[in-house]
Amino acid sequence: MEQANFWLYIAVGVLILAVAVMAVMTLSMAARMRDLRKENEEVRQHLQHQDENAKGKKGEQNINFYDKGGRLAFSTRISNVLYIESADNYANIHYLNEGKEDTFILHNSMKDIERDYFANGLLRCHRGYMVYAGNVKVMRKVRGGLQLELNHTARTLPVTKTYAAMLTAYFS
Repeated sequence: MEQANFWLYIAVGVLILAVAVMAVMTLSMAARMRDLRKENEEVRQHLQHQDENAKGKKGEQNINFYDKGGRLAFSTRISNVLYIESADNYANIHYLNEGKEDTFILHNSMKDIERDYFANGLLRCHRGYMVYAGNVKVMRKVRGGLQLELNHTARTLPVTKTYAAMLTAYFS
């Protein structure tokens, strides 16, 4: 009888332990689902902002730049964006701020910016540069290739052979 009680206590203990483990796993999964729902909502909002920016007149809408984490980091009118310069895992956005050139450092890659903002008129012209097409004044042939002259700045941007055909077709 005593041995039967012992095994009964062991069985009840194992059962209680199993229920406790399942409760912890359920709570953990619920927390993960909550995090995934929040992340899904952030992505949905990001895509909604992108869609809103793609609509409307070029140069009149705002453009929202998001960092690697998907958080809104910088917003301005698309017509204020002059060019974007690569800096390792960052991008320096050169833009007009009250008529003067200013820079915002964004933690995002040029590859991601190119993918996300091509529809807004941001074009890759070089491994290290992107340009807003609406602020290109002249595309000029120079020794060694093409060069872009921009509105509102004395800066010229090089165009490499990789992007020359695409830019020529875009501006034709």
